[in-house]
Amino acid sequence: MQSFLSTSKNREIALCFVKQMVLPVTLNPVLFEITADTKLKERPFADITRHSEFPGEEEILFSVGCVFKATSVIYSDSVWLIKLVLCKTDENELNDVYSTTKAALDASIDLNTFSSFLWHTGMHGWIPTELPPKQQQLDLNNSKSVCLYADKVYRSGGFGSGAAADKWYLRAIDLELKSQPINYLNLFKMYLKVSTCLKDDKIYYQKAKDIVSNLTKENDPLQTARLYFKLAQHWNPAYHIDLNEALDCYHACLHIQEETLPENDLNIALTCNMIAELHFKHFGSIADTKLDASLHNVYLSIQEFFVRKCLSIQLKVLPATHIELAFTYVRLGRLYIGTFQRNTALALENYEKALNIFQALGIEGTRICGAALRVINDIKSGYHTAPDGCW
Repeated sequence: MQSFLSTSKNREIALCFVKQMVLPVTLNPVLFEITADTKLKERPFADITRHSEFPGEEEILFSVGCVFKATSVIYSDSVWLIKLVLCKTDENELNDVYSTTKAALDASIDLNTFSSFLWHTGMHGWIPTELPPKQQQLDLNNSKSVCLYADKVYRSGGFGSGAAADKWYLRAIDLELKSQPINYLNLFKMYLKVSTCLKDDKIYYQKAKDIVSNLTKENDPLQTARLYFKLAQHWNPAYHIDLNEALDCYHACLHIQEETLPENDLNIALTCNMIAELHFKHFGSIADTKLDASLHNVYLSIQEFFVRKCLSIQLKVLPATHIELAFTYVRLGRLYIGTFQRNTALALENYEKALNIFQALGIEGTRICGAALRVINDIKSGYHTAPDGCW
């Protein structure tokens, strides 16, 4: 912790602050419950009630640099409760965390890192002005340095930025292949970036996939699962990667997750949802073709299986009014208002469950809540086809 932390000994006062907060639907309030040993000779903390502007808060102030260990995370009464214990900074477990984190981070946080952060948070207009390689003191013999510059060129987003970035990614790949030992995970990322730039990713996509296939025996299984997930997400009907290719990667990811993770892990639910969505998008692209009803029903049945599998995990893990549950109910409901698998009773049931969650979250006036309400009214009035743009 790199700032002073103000807390209260009075749980009810702390809960009052938490429950008075008006948060976006994507956020949930959190209450931290801290246990601190007064005999611990670490960063100081003190009861400053008599100096506080609000004595009724029974304020305890923790100093800069305090380290806490999370012992449990519980969801109760619409609030996440995280229990923390004040730790010594020289504990073995903390040393392991420090060393692991330090190894994962670059030695320096520079303008490239900041630029990447702005890009991923959607603040494209704030990205620093791009400079020629020489003005950035670019090391043209370092694959990571060259790849970072390629990222900046690509993020600039101007006309031809993909083609301009492509030559730098290829240069970075060439440098990586000449290095010893080769960092195959970096190579995987660069191959996918080149395929994105070229808009014709058959060759470089396959190079990236070959890396994953060769890493499976020696790599951490969950990391391999993440790589398969990235390959599947790279699928785009405008490119030369077909539906079966993307599905193969998602299923490879799911197979590893089911063998490695607890059966109710939310990562499994996410992969199931992505498989269902892929079938939904592909079904939408062929819906106007002259395919018979049985083939359409196959697509819809597969979607239903994976959406229900996702839902079963979410119901066991997420709070009853979590917004992701609402979205899953919507996905399930839309399956039952199509031409080939119409079941208006089930459609209405799932859309109403979604609407109840939206209303519980206090987002009645939003577009997503309005769309769900519109579908419910359409079903009740006898109009059974989902409106355009309804998820």
